[in-house]
Amino acid sequence: MRPRVHWWLALGVLSGLAWGCGPTVALDTGGADASSSGDDAPAATTTPPPSSTTGVPPATTSVPPATSTTTPPPLDSSSDTSTDDGVGFLDPGLDDGFGGDECDLFAQDCPRGEKCMPWSNDGGGTWNALRCSPIAREPGAAGEPCTVEGNAFSGIDSCELGAMCWDVDEETNEGECIAMCVGSPEKPACEDEGSMCSITGDGVLALCFSTCDPLAQTCPEGSGCYPVGTSSSFACIVDDSGDAGQPADPCMFINDCDPGTMCVPGKFVPECFDLGCCTSFCAVGDMGATCLPGQSCSPYYEEGSAPPGFEDVGVCLAP
Repeated sequence: MRPRVHWWLALGVLSGLAWGCGPTVALDTGGADASSSGDDAPAATTTPPPSSTTGVPPATTSVPPATSTTTPPPLDSSSDTSTDDGVGFLDPGLDDGFGGDECDLFAQDCPRGEKCMPWSNDGGGTWNALRCSPIAREPGAAGEPCTVEGNAFSGIDSCELGAMCWDVDEETNEGECIAMCVGSPEKPACEDEGSMCSITGDGVLALCFSTCDPLAQTCPEGSGCYPVGTSSSFACIVDDSGDAGQPADPCMFINDCDPGTMCVPGKFVPECFDLGCCTSFCAVGDMGATCLPGQSCSPYYEEGSAPPGFEDVGVCLAP
């Protein structure tokens, strides 16, 4: 069993889905009501690779890029600090200390032989602070197996400088090293061009996730291609749907839904009586799209805003 990583979903503004990492996307209705009158469709935010999910606007043919946000409070456009250089990230309330505590994730200013690491300073199940931790004698690189000392939130692992142990099994304390972002809080980046930087947890986590195509769903086994952050792309995230996660099943988190589906406001899913429910991705123009009765395949992106190769990405929505 792995710790759940929270990818909080804010549907209040119809353009905010987010993460807050601890180990899944909670629907937050703070902010404008998703069922409010008027246009119901906020301006879509487009930015390179991290997440974005969105409250899906009613009565419109396009779905604004997804956006995640930690709850509370919901994000608004002023908190989107994604860049336009192929790297984006979500800032759910960074403070002036950018995570503060003993060290700086980007500067990696710990003494020689140590690295700046996220950890839980209160023994809880979420990363909430930064500390200098010893680097293992034979550390693993990003993509290699790893182990943690104590638990996933101890801040002590067997990964090299610039990486941390991720997706840790609670029973074995084993996981896989994942690269941390480089650059600076203002202009984060990933050394791997196929990854995007996502900053969450008040700046405590700054990690690089592999980008993906929600229609192809080519992520590793146990993961799905989900919208994350405030950009127009998708990332491979651990699938935490369990026995649920099918279209029309209730959801609070991005990875509550099966790979190939996403969490949207319940009013866009027939027979959904919850704040949010899962719905399928689909290919725009595919008359055989496997949408639920009463739904149709609507473009995921605003017209002209889709990244190259993603023009046919759609999502099943009810009018």
